[in-house]
Amino acid sequence: MLPRLPSGRIDYALPITLGGISGNGNTPCAFTDLPDIGKWVARIISDPRTLNKMVFAYNTVLTLNQAYDLLEEASGEKTVRNYKDAVLIRSGLEISEAAVMEGVARAESDCPPADSFDYFEVVKYQYFNALGIRGDYTPEYARYLGYVDAAELYPDMTVTTPEAYCERLLSGKATMIYQRLMSSAQ
Repeated sequence: MLPRLPSGRIDYALPITLGGISGNGNTPCAFTDLPDIGKWVARIISDPRTLNKMVFAYNTVLTLNQAYDLLEEASGEKTVRNYKDAVLIRSGLEISEAAVMEGVARAESDCPPADSFDYFEVVKYQYFNALGIRGDYTPEYARYLGYVDAAELYPDMTVTTPEAYCERLLSGKATMIYQRLMSSAQ
């Protein structure tokens, strides 16, 4: 969800970017660092309280603007914030849900195989809608859907903070996600 930096120093770990921020960038979203997923899973599957339950595990909740702010502060570089749709944002309006749903429908009408790089186009519009418009990725929404909040079950869980992730990313020690798809696209 982070943008590329002008210097290119984190490009090694960002094979895919969404190409912008849907809405105004102030919709909260839960984030999990990839290496922390195993820790969450180990706790969840060994806990009898989670038997036959859906569990929402996450490290932190931030808006995309806050995530960009953290990266800018840690890197000392200014990021480009390409809000979708720029014309609507400049006039003080958020991108309409109808416009995002039109993009989702267009992408899904000719949906490529899920293990292909082209599939990301479909996922991109779904992310724009879920993250920036509806705000689906929050503990509150998960509770509404009947999920148990892993942060409440395991308040002692030590997870990667956004600041620590930025430090690892900027030091060249982060891991690229979707690497398999990237190598097949080249």
